[in-house]
Amino acid sequence: MTKAFFDAFPMVSLEDEELGSLLSHTTVTKVAVNEKQALLSIYLDADRLIGKKQIEQVERTFDEEFASGQGLKTRIVEHFHLSAQYTPKNLMKAYKSSILYELRGYQKCIYMLLKGADVLFTDDETCTVQVEDTLIAHTYADELKRILDKIFTERFGLNFKCTVTFRKSDPAENARMRLPVSEAVSPMHKHSDSPEHASSDGVSADPALADADAAGAAPDTGSRQTVAAGAKGRGRKRYSKKGRGAEQSRALKMSSNPDVVYGRDFQDEAAMIDSITDAIGMVTIRGEVILLETREIHTKAGRDLVLVLMNVTDYTDT
Repeated sequence: MTKAFFDAFPMVSLEDEELGSLLSHTTVTKVAVNEKQALLSIYLDADRLIGKKQIEQVERTFDEEFASGQGLKTRIVEHFHLSAQYTPKNLMKAYKSSILYELRGYQKCIYMLLKGADVLFTDDETCTVQVEDTLIAHTYADELKRILDKIFTERFGLNFKCTVTFRKSDPAENARMRLPVSEAVSPMHKHSDSPEHASSDGVSADPALADADAAGAAPDTGSRQTVAAGAKGRGRKRYSKKGRGAEQSRALKMSSNPDVVYGRDFQDEAAMIDSITDAIGMVTIRGEVILLETREIHTKAGRDLVLVLMNVTDYTDT
């Protein structure tokens, strides 16, 4: 027996009125509890499009109000019965951002694969996903196809034909997007006075750098970092750092080790990326640069900087 969502769960309160309106057009077809997995599963049928981020918002509401008190975690399994205008071609346009959001939480390599892909339709049902011809792409292409097939056929009940193909990119661009890091980060050399940050999502410049410099202030690095760059400038460089209202100047130690491209040497054992949590602190990682972006920044203080964003994988995560 099916029930309208708010008939089945009259005590659920959602702050998001738009989401509440969307849920009013859904029906609950099944509720199941798996005690072994400590999982509360709610099966929904919807006649309007609801993104995965919104579905997760409902799951969190259930966890906070009901499930967590019973030692359970909520999972919503959504199925859609949309109007005929939602062919796979039109649905991809409307739902791609939701797919990317879902993939980012599932496997970041697959997320980056689809994000950088060209998605082409030869008709309303036949799709070709063109990805860069890289080792990462060949590793995850079949899984990307499986996920897209599952979303379009099972979640939406559509006829969907998908093929993943590999495209050749400009050789110079390919070389810049992959190791060695010394080549990838060479645009930083002339801006080596600015410290960079490492994060658990790979190695990337801190986005706060752009905001802080845009306001004319030097970013607070918070802690020491190990960075990569060119080998020519070994020695001792100096950079300025503002602390407690006064500008301080200190030397940046450079390594004499020829294998260190930029920054200080380290002997730490590399951690697997999938083991990194927010609370783990500073870590050393080893991997392959699979995506690189550089953005030039001109600050109000008259400094020209390059913001470097890198995605690094060790094949456990990115």
